[in-house]
Amino acid sequence: MEREKDPLVVISDNGGCVASPVCAVIVAGSGFMADAYDLFVINLVLKCLEQDYPQTSMHKSIIASAALWGAMVGQLVLGYLADKFGRRIIFLLNVLFVTLGALLSAMTVDVNGFSVYYQIALCRFVLGVGIGGEYPLSATITSESSSTKNRGSRMALVFSMQGVGALLASFVVYLTLAGGASYETTWRIGLAFGALPGIMSFYFRWQMHETKAFKNAKERSSSSSSSFSSLRSAFRSHGRLLLGTAGSWFIFDVVFYANGMFNSEITSGMGLGGDRQAEALNAIIIGFAALPGYYLSAYFIDRMGRFSIQLMGFSMLFLLFGVIAASYERLNAAHAAFFALYALTFLFSNFGPNATTFIVPGEIFPTHVRATFHGISAASGKFGAALGSFIFSPIETSAGLQVVTLLCSLCGLGGVVWTWMYTPRYNASDLAASGGGLRREGSSRADDAVGIELGEKIGAGVGDVGAENE
Repeated sequence: MEREKDPLVVISDNGGCVASPVCAVIVAGSGFMADAYDLFVINLVLKCLEQDYPQTSMHKSIIASAALWGAMVGQLVLGYLADKFGRRIIFLLNVLFVTLGALLSAMTVDVNGFSVYYQIALCRFVLGVGIGGEYPLSATITSESSSTKNRGSRMALVFSMQGVGALLASFVVYLTLAGGASYETTWRIGLAFGALPGIMSFYFRWQMHETKAFKNAKERSSSSSSSFSSLRSAFRSHGRLLLGTAGSWFIFDVVFYANGMFNSEITSGMGLGGDRQAEALNAIIIGFAALPGYYLSAYFIDRMGRFSIQLMGFSMLFLLFGVIAASYERLNAAHAAFFALYALTFLFSNFGPNATTFIVPGEIFPTHVRATFHGISAASGKFGAALGSFIFSPIETSAGLQVVTLLCSLCGLGGVVWTWMYTPRYNASDLAASGGGLRREGSSRADDAVGIELGEKIGAGVGDVGAENE
């Protein structure tokens, strides 16, 4: 009998495995490495660009938001196409978008009437489409190729590649500047390097095969598994769940992406200097402070449960930003304490809603709409990121960073309320073994997902949260 293959483990012609589980996580997580790399490198790239090209606030805004809007398109469109045509082909398409966008952005040349800033913005939109597609595809493929026992931790480890990408971005810029490169050489290398994760993973993605859960769902369906009639039915039966996943992701990304914009302002008091190389070093320090949160999520995801981790994370963001806002003047004179509190906001973002908002929609929806609904949830998050980037920068300019931290605290409180109202309490036993979502009680069919049992879990009180842990 033919051995069942893991879609994320490449099988050689003679039947031997040539990729370990660690490699599988890297292949599936390469998109998140590129996503975080792009998010963190662009702030450093803009600092280098302004040394050679006149830069306005409009230029900064267009470049910073272009990839976010592209990601929203990719999450919505490529997520839907993955449910219609299959995971593998769209997973490959993602790589092409990311690689093309990154390389072209590094080769832009300033010309009259079409400045380097607008060219980079256009290329970053293309890159963003590919990055956006990574969210529903990586989550869906990992979920559908994992057992219920290790699904949560494996998805968390895939997502942890985001932390690796953030550190990589800072290191690339820092080492390039430290090596004596010019600002222009530095920003071009910084942008081009974003293509490397995709290039390295392309071969392994090419060798993948379609997930068993998707093939089973297609066989059961008499028409396209993501037809509009099927989608309408899914919206009716899973709308409240989708409201929960999309709303939580929106609230969190308003804070997370805005928070990342102010790294240099927070770390400037640490005495590392104010030049571009020092700013890259500041970003490295923040990256190391944030990294443990990803692995804490992977370790505790099945011990504490998704709901509890997300509720804890939002609660800590509410408290930490509240303390920073209330003690802002004193903290400005106590740089170490200020940095410690700021670093903790990243720790409890990653050991909190940053991980769970990715994991939950990859688990709870049935196969035939999983990528679509995950893409909608992720696009809601990117919209929050774009909104946060748009509104917090002028607020920081006009009212100061203290007001921004107060608003971040209020967003954390909003996340607590939203999580309590809409995030389901569930454990591994509620998940279909084949990655088909949440089962109705007494059902063994993978796509008999959600239903009345889950509706009760959404509205469960505090006494039910403990039952989430096995």
